[in-house]
Amino acid sequence: MLRVVGPAGIAILVTMSTLSASAQVKEGQKAPDFGQRDLYDDTPKAEEYWVSDFVGPDPSRGPRKVLLLAFCASHCKPCWEELPELIRLKETYGKEGLEVWSVLIDDEVDGREKGKEKLQSARGKFVTTRVGSQTMPDAYLGKKHELPTLVLVGADGIIALVLPPPKSPADVKKAHARLEEAIRERVAP
Repeated sequence: MLRVVGPAGIAILVTMSTLSASAQVKEGQKAPDFGQRDLYDDTPKAEEYWVSDFVGPDPSRGPRKVLLLAFCASHCKPCWEELPELIRLKETYGKEGLEVWSVLIDDEVDGREKGKEKLQSARGKFVTTRVGSQTMPDAYLGKKHELPTLVLVGADGIIALVLPPPKSPADVKKAHARLEEAIRERVAP
């Protein structure tokens, strides 16, 4: 079941997978649609989430949101260091229409289980999904899966911001400031 995040109709897609210069998506383009299953439900009827459930021109799919997409992997230490910031952003801007979605890209069972443990603190706070090999959102990640990378998608379905993996602690602070500014510009006051 999809959770509605405030009346403003904004969803944030946080992608904690690396989007480097070789990434497929670019700011200003339409966000590619893809679907993923709920990370904590291994049944065949697990909830499936789609980018278009949150953003884009189809209001019949629920209120439009600002979406922060975060791709992550169990072996990515910077991904887990960023998790408290993602939770803070969701708690700060969720009522104004921000949605955060973390996509675990581990395709081995052991990696998925480790990722589930690490994402436990976010469970119930924002969408967490697992990647199936047939649905890997390569359109976002390109051929390199450098981690973490954040992608912010406006309620209109257009990519507003792509942040490549930071190289230093100073880069992390700058990236978080840019991200928060972009979120504030897009959520309802």
